[in-house]
Amino acid sequence: MWGWVFAGLAAGVAAMFLVKLTIKVIDEWVDQNVDENSVRVELLKERLAGGNYSLVVGVFDRAEELTAEERFEAEDLDAELAELFEVGDHIYIEL
Repeated sequence: MWGWVFAGLAAGVAAMFLVKLTIKVIDEWVDQNVDENSVRVELLKERLAGGNYSLVVGVFDRAEELTAEERFEAEDLDAELAELFEVGDHIYIEL
């Protein structure tokens, strides 16, 4: 059990050191966490007081339960992510 906890912490810590968050990183994470029961991906962007961005990505199933979640922190967003968030800070993607 502790192996999963430490693996999750390590992944979270690694994600926090990104200089520029790219759409490719998000796409790869979503691909690894979506399954046949997944119906929606949500992205929530927040500008932190220090100037960095925090991006939370969640995968939801048919029962509207969160099945996977990850928080990424970076100094900047790539052009594709910035364009995606031009409409707002909360994005819903139906699968």
